[in-house]
Amino acid sequence: MRERWAAWRRRLAPRPHASIQAFLLRATCVALLLVLGADFGWQYGHAAAAIDAAHDRALARVAAGYLRALRARDADTAKIPADVFREEVGAAAAPTLRFRVADDRGTTLGGDPLLQPPPAGGARPAEPAQVYRDRIAGAEHVVVAVRGLVAERSQPALVQVAEPVAARAAALRAEVVVLGLREALLAAALLVLVRLAVRSGLRPLAALGESIRRRDRNDLAPLAVAGPREIAPVVAAMNHMLLEQRESVDGGGSGARGDLVDDRAEQPGRGEAGNGRGTL
Repeated sequence: MRERWAAWRRRLAPRPHASIQAFLLRATCVALLLVLGADFGWQYGHAAAAIDAAHDRALARVAAGYLRALRARDADTAKIPADVFREEVGAAAAPTLRFRVADDRGTTLGGDPLLQPPPAGGARPAEPAQVYRDRIAGAEHVVVAVRGLVAERSQPALVQVAEPVAARAAALRAEVVVLGLREALLAAALLVLVRLAVRSGLRPLAALGESIRRRDRNDLAPLAVAGPREIAPVVAAMNHMLLEQRESVDGGGSGARGDLVDDRAEQPGRGEAGNGRGTL
C-alpha cells in the first residue's frame, strides 16, 4: 500500500517543463476543453429543448390548420378526407406524419387507426393542445392532440398529429454538427491567439539571452533592466552575480600581492637566501 501511494505521489509531483510555451499551450488546451465542453453541453440541452418546442408548435399548427380546412369545406364528421391533411402539411412531410380524427366519444372518423386516444387528464382547459408520447407501430412518436368543431352544429372532434421521434433526432444531429464545428473553430482561434500571445510574451526573454550571448567574456558590467517586470528578478540576480565576480577579480589580485609582501616581511632571511646572499 505504501509503495502504491508513493508511486501516485511521484506521478502527481510537479515536473520541470522543458518549454514554457509548450506548458502554457497544454494548460490552455485543458482549460479550453473544460470550458468548451461545459458550453457544448449547455448548448446541446438548449438546442434539444428548442427543437422539441418548435416541433410541438408546428404539430399544433398542423392540427389546428387541418381543423380549419375541414371546417371551411363543411366536411361531414362521418367522412374525413385524407387529402385535406396532405394539402395542409405538404406532400413531403405527409408520409412522415400520422393523423387521426375522432369524435367526442373516441370513435375514429378518419386517419390512422393505430393512434390511440390521448391519456385522460393530460390536457388542461387553458392549454391549446395536448402533447404526449406514444409508441406506434414499434416506433416512438410525439403526438399533439387538438379539440375543436369540424362542422357547424356537430360534436367536438379530436385531431391527433403524430411525428416520429427519429425526425427530431435527425434535426438534433444536424444541430450538433453545427455546434461542434462552431466550437472547433472557436477553439482553434483561441489556440492561435494564445500561441501568438505566449510568443510575444517570451520575446523579451529571448532578447535578453541574445544580448548575453553577444557580450564579451571579460565584460562584467551590469545588464540593463529592460522588459516586463517578470524578467526583472532574473536580470537582478545576474547583475548580482556579475558584481560579485567583478569584486572577486578586483580584490583577488591586490589580496594576493599583499599576502606575498607579508610573507617576505616575516621571513627576511628566506628571501636573501633565495637570492644567494644569505649569511653564514
